[in-house]
Amino acid sequence: MRGTWLVGVALLCGCASGSLEEPQAKYMVLTAFQEVAMQTVVTEELDARDRSFFGTKAGVYTNGSIIVCGWVRGTTRKAGFTGSVPYVGYFRNRDGAFVLSLLGRSRDESEAIIDKCRAIGLRISTR
Repeated sequence: MRGTWLVGVALLCGCASGSLEEPQAKYMVLTAFQEVAMQTVVTEELDARDRSFFGTKAGVYTNGSIIVCGWVRGTTRKAGFTGSVPYVGYFRNRDGAFVLSLLGRSRDESEAIIDKCRAIGLRISTR
């Protein structure tokens, strides 16, 4: 799963290359529309009734792809779980829709998100 996700994000953001070094994303600030789109998708996936976003970092590649990394803290509707999990996703170039690539539901997924974001220059704290 972890390897598949890493390859998927690399292909989607256009950063797959023969180089072992990850291309760096140039830091950017999301528009209000992008913030709402991203938060809506992440909240739906988390199925949270109460949530807050923090540590959000966004970057744009030279091909125009926008990748977003951050944390969401929430209380889920079903299990009543309260906690913080990292997430990573991107905005599609063709229609501007936000696609959630991975929500850190497990320790391995969380570590993969933090490592991937750090590798492309979007350092999110470890909580």
